[in-house]
Amino acid sequence: MIDFESKLTVQFPGLARDTQNVLEWRIDSAYLTSTDGFQFTLYEEDRTLLRGLELQPVELLVAGAFQLIGRIDRTRVGHDGHAVECSGRDYIADLVECNVDPTMKLKLGDKLDTAILMAASPVGIDVVISDDDITMGTVRSGKKVRRSGGGGRGKSRLGKAVQDFKPQPGEGIYEFLNKIVARAGGTIQPGTARNELLIEEPLYDADPLYRLARTDDVANGVHNNIVDAVADRDFSRFPTYVLINGTQARGGDRGANASFDYDVWGIAAGFRSELGRILQDGSVSDRWKPGKVADQVKDGSLYRLFVHRDEPARDAEQVEMAARRALAERLKDTLEYTVMLKGHTDPDSGAVWSVNTIVQVDDDIADIHEPLWIAERTLSYAPREGARTQLRCWRPESFELTEKAAANAGGKGQIGGMQSAAFAESQRNTTATGETATRPDQLKTSGI
Repeated sequence: MIDFESKLTVQFPGLARDTQNVLEWRIDSAYLTSTDGFQFTLYEEDRTLLRGLELQPVELLVAGAFQLIGRIDRTRVGHDGHAVECSGRDYIADLVECNVDPTMKLKLGDKLDTAILMAASPVGIDVVISDDDITMGTVRSGKKVRRSGGGGRGKSRLGKAVQDFKPQPGEGIYEFLNKIVARAGGTIQPGTARNELLIEEPLYDADPLYRLARTDDVANGVHNNIVDAVADRDFSRFPTYVLINGTQARGGDRGANASFDYDVWGIAAGFRSELGRILQDGSVSDRWKPGKVADQVKDGSLYRLFVHRDEPARDAEQVEMAARRALAERLKDTLEYTVMLKGHTDPDSGAVWSVNTIVQVDDDIADIHEPLWIAERTLSYAPREGARTQLRCWRPESFELTEKAAANAGGKGQIGGMQSAAFAESQRNTTATGETATRPDQLKTSGI
């Protein structure tokens, strides 16, 4: 018998019915990609109930918590016709696939929420909310996500003025809006209803909602439903010193040029985790110009300069956001924790596993003892394996490091007073069917 948390409830709003007659299912969520994907197989004795499901709106619930509001893109029927395999994406896919009307043009001084509603209204969006109203993690986990920093920046983000901006011919609504929202320090996420968009920042400062523990004592060890876990530490790309320029930055008193330089070694000194120790022990501080050499480098320590130019930036604030993205992109790989779990909820909190939340990890085997940010999550059920959850996590410090830089780095330009931590663009966009999308309009980017 399938237990409660393993059951997927499929609601068909257009057909005024719902069902739990699901043989197997899967929901893929990745915070840094544009859309979430799903796949489920329905079984009905009455085969007429399985006909005409193409393009039907669906709402998917797990353990009583909403996981996805979307649409069926594809169906497959075989054998005796009593089962149909349905796959699709959430309703953000409507923004991805629909091009911006060529008459669309933003005026200087338009607010961000106005710009979003103007561009997205043709696909039914007439409400824009922020993470001050609700977070996606709260909706999907079924538990309140609390923030150590208190939040409170969402409303001001929606009220930011945007630059005059016109879409390119054939540009998708999502691609067009994503650039504007990223410049304001947010991401585009699904809301709580089909007509809603949530503009949210990653919650690196959230309190842990879950806990994972694993010891190397096989006889008496705690495994916390962990089936398997792998820690991948890749330090091949991280820089020791970062120099960011925006040669086309302009606007008011900020001038035509803005630059920021971050001494990663110095910033890392503020962290007590593994990342801070490794960077302090294995690399050198400061910028070393041609003609100079550090004694530590001759002895084997690492020096690696990273220079980045952000041509499209309009002002110094946007240049700094580009700097944060570029640095976080190279630091996130210093720890990637992939774990497979039994079930779909945390045994302690009862929360459904969700992206953009924090999990406290104490894994003696992988030698991880710190909070990690959940970037990707797959919920699945199959008769043989049962309920499974796969998570892909990164350390928040990889992104908060640049927040520290904004306060402490001795950089040129206007560093103080910025809003949030940077996070990287997605390096993988895999749908529920296993296909990999490479189009730039399907990558969520953030200026934070």
